[in-house]
Amino acid sequence: MGPRVALVLAVLAATAHAAPGKPWSIAPPAGWADHSPLASQETSVDEMKTKLAAVGGSYDLALYETDPENRLTVLYMVVPGEAASGASRIRNWESGARKGVNGTAKEISYKKTETDQLVVVDQVNQSAGKTFHSVRLIGLDAKHALVGVQASCAGPETACGPALASLRLDTSTFGALKKTDGNAIGDDEASQISYRVGFMVGVAFVLIVVVAGIQFVRRRSRPTT
Repeated sequence: MGPRVALVLAVLAATAHAAPGKPWSIAPPAGWADHSPLASQETSVDEMKTKLAAVGGSYDLALYETDPENRLTVLYMVVPGEAASGASRIRNWESGARKGVNGTAKEISYKKTETDQLVVVDQVNQSAGKTFHSVRLIGLDAKHALVGVQASCAGPETACGPALASLRLDTSTFGALKKTDGNAIGDDEASQISYRVGFMVGVAFVLIVVVAGIQFVRRRSRPTT
C-alpha cells in the first residue's frame, strides 16, 4: 500500500468528531511552532478574506512552521447556501480548488473519494522547487452551508504524512451526499459562488504554503546587524 492511499484511508476511517469545542482539528508535527495568531496577517490571504466576507462566509486559519522552510497550513471555512443544490456545490468547490492550485503549481498526483457525508481529496503539487501535499474534506451542514477544511504541508513526508492523516472535521450535523446530485459539473460552474470560492482558496494556498514560506525562510536567514 502506497503512502498516499494509506493517508486517504486514514482520513476516511477517522471518527466524525473533531476536538471538543472546535469543528476541526489536526496534530502538527512535533517541534513545529504554532504561528496561527499571525496567519491571518499574511497578505496572501487578503483577497480570500475579502471575497469570503462578501458572500457571508467565515474562516479559521492555522499555521505551523519550522526552520528552515517546512510549513503546515490549515484553512476551515463555511460558505452559505447558493443556487447550486446539494452535492453539486461541493463538487463545484472542489473543481475550483483543484484548478486554483494547478494554475500556479504542477500537479503530481490527485485522488478524490466520496463517503456518505464528505468529499475527501488528496493532492500533491510542486511549485518554485517545493513539493506540498494537501488534503481537503468538504460537506454540507444542517443549514445547507458548504463546510470545508484544507490542510497543506510542505516538508518531509515523515512529518507531513502523519499530520495530514490526523486532520478531522466534525460531521455530526452534516447531511448525506446524494451520489446522483450534480455528478457532472456543468458549463456554468464558474458562475457558482462555490466554484469561485474554491478557486480562490486554491490560489491562496499556493501563495501561503509556497511563496509566503519562501519569504519566511528569507526573513529568518537575513543576517542580524
